[in-house]
Amino acid sequence: MTSSGPAPVNEQLELIFEAAPTAMLMVDSNRRIVLANSLILEIFGYTQGEMHGQAVEMLIPMRYRESHPQQVADFFANPARRKMGVGREVEGCRKCGESFPCELALSPMRIGDQVFVLVALADITERKRAERESRLAHEIQQAMLPKAPPEFPGFDIAGRSVPADATGGDFYDYVPLPEGELAVVIGDVSGHGFGPALLSATARSFLRSLIMTQEDAGKALSLTNELIIEESLAGQFVTVMALVFDSQTGSLRYVGAGHESYVFDRNGALKLTLASTGFPLGLESGQSYSLSDPVLLEPGDFIVALTDGVVEAASPKGELFGKARLTDSMKTVAQFSAEHIVESLYEIVEDFRRDKPQNDDITAVVVKFRA
Repeated sequence: MTSSGPAPVNEQLELIFEAAPTAMLMVDSNRRIVLANSLILEIFGYTQGEMHGQAVEMLIPMRYRESHPQQVADFFANPARRKMGVGREVEGCRKCGESFPCELALSPMRIGDQVFVLVALADITERKRAERESRLAHEIQQAMLPKAPPEFPGFDIAGRSVPADATGGDFYDYVPLPEGELAVVIGDVSGHGFGPALLSATARSFLRSLIMTQEDAGKALSLTNELIIEESLAGQFVTVMALVFDSQTGSLRYVGAGHESYVFDRNGALKLTLASTGFPLGLESGQSYSLSDPVLLEPGDFIVALTDGVVEAASPKGELFGKARLTDSMKTVAQFSAEHIVESLYEIVEDFRRDKPQNDDITAVVVKFRA
């Protein structure tokens, strides 16, 4: 039995093209399509017969076709490999006339005395749509955060939230109450990203409406718990701390659903931990939450409410920031304004994390009693 010899080059290329996991085509120096695999045909909606031998301009929007031949000529005059996603985002045009965003990788290839270009193409329509939705969600979420702290007699207030992704699961809010008190609310939805961001916006809206209309913030948390159970996916939950400040008495009451906060004295020493008083919202129906007894504040005392993105921030060695570093850091900033304390806390955490990526949303609110 004799061997039939190696397959012709074009047959070998056809086999390679068809086996490739990427949409690919091959174009000659006359801009003619000489090879195309089934993935590229599927993206553009053509058959092999409709595409083979045609000018490559059939695959780009009409408004780019006039200038494209010169671009091809320039490439063949100085052929060089170009990686996908590096300055090569372009538009393709399907057979139906629909334009779509795509990325290209170009690789010159010599066969005999001819030079061709191999084009690997990725349709990034879904990625672009997801990016647009993510940007929109980020804009909506940021718009829902307080634009500025409220003017509240005897208190200096500041807050900031930085998501780990374009969208985050943290939120905070300032809610004026009918009796002249002020509720400061901070929350953290499990996880981070688009889904938690939606639940974050929902939980914040529920809490704001209910805190303003119920007899106390504890009742508002109880009702919000039931609403979140109805609205959220299984396994999602929200930790919340609601702090209610009274400017007349210089006191605060609080209710925590899986969340705690801290009271520091004028020197930055930890004075009191405001511990959680119940389960996180969304875990179990029928939970009852109630406000604590009043906690009297002294001039210079300040409350730090934050999400676990602060204490769970990791160093390059994997060490967590932790509560001990938090309390130590407050001694160095206690004499400053609430805004300065918030910004300093972020800087301290950033310095601790160094170049390690932020792996969780970070939110902090500081309320300082001035008397």
